Amino acid sequence: SIIFFNRNKSNNNKNHNDNVILTYFMLIGVLVTFLSLKINLINRIAEFFLIFSIVGVPNVISTIRNKKNKLIVLIFVIGITFTYNMVIFVFRPEWQGVIPYKWIF
Repeated sequence: SIIFFNRNKSNNNKNHNDNVILTYFMLIGVLVTFLSLKINLINRIAEFFLIFSIVGVPNVISTIRNKKNKLIVLIFVIGITFTYNMVIFVFRPEWQGVIPYKWIF
């Protein structure tokens, strides 16, 4: 998300403010995701912020004019996503389960 923040900072189009807001939400989501590596329940909070990456990442990639740079960024995004998921699957397989809800009363 830092790469996307720098890209949005230099972008001067009418959707600049929207892209900046999306970038801030993605940055918060990434930071909370790193915190959630120690505590699984914090990952639920990160999911609320990372949902904005569905819109933010394609918006930023579409503003890149150079096809070579666009391909490099696209491969980087796919690689980071793949690496993150593989780390979760290998080192934290219990995260894929359901945490049961316990009724107090």
